[in-house]
Amino acid sequence: MDKLIKALVKAKGEFGPIKKNKKGMHNAMYATMDEVLSCTEPALLKHGLVVTQPLVFNEGHTCIQTTILHESGEQLSSSYPLNLTPNNQQNGSAITYGRRYSYCALLGITADEDDDGDSTVGHTASNQAGGGVVVTGDPGEFVAPVGAAAVKGKKLKDIPHAQLTGAYEYFKALPNLKGQAALFVAQVDKYLASK
Repeated sequence: MDKLIKALVKAKGEFGPIKKNKKGMHNAMYATMDEVLSCTEPALLKHGLVVTQPLVFNEGHTCIQTTILHESGEQLSSSYPLNLTPNNQQNGSAITYGRRYSYCALLGITADEDDDGDSTVGHTASNQAGGGVVVTGDPGEFVAPVGAAAVKGKKLKDIPHAQLTGAYEYFKALPNLKGQAALFVAQVDKYLASK
């Protein structure tokens, strides 16, 4: 993947500033997908890179498969599981949200304000001066704020072990782990240690 990595490093150096141009839930500002694309695609294309995001079915879940392709044939992919419902309008929003988050994660950029998990309602967590997340209460009762349909919105104790550890490893590997993902990782650490 040497060619892809070198091209991506050059492209990232040319990304335009991403403006947080829309207010979402909890009054947090974020950049729309259009804004993110307009700030990144020209540099990606200039260096022989393109990003695709088809919907795929993976391990029983509909996912957004985000792939960075280099003109040499090298590629780097990630999969973002969707929590789809019978409501097409909600599904459209979930797909747009997932596309933006997986695109940004794969490129190592941010498009939203970090609220340090403040939008996680009903859970006790606080950031300490050292940057860690402190969790309280029974970790098995914690409701996962992030992850695939098999994880998100479910109590840790009710999530099958394979799905829980898969989501845990995914989020733990993210660079600059923050917000709800950091809260999730801290709770799973505590939960797994208690078993």
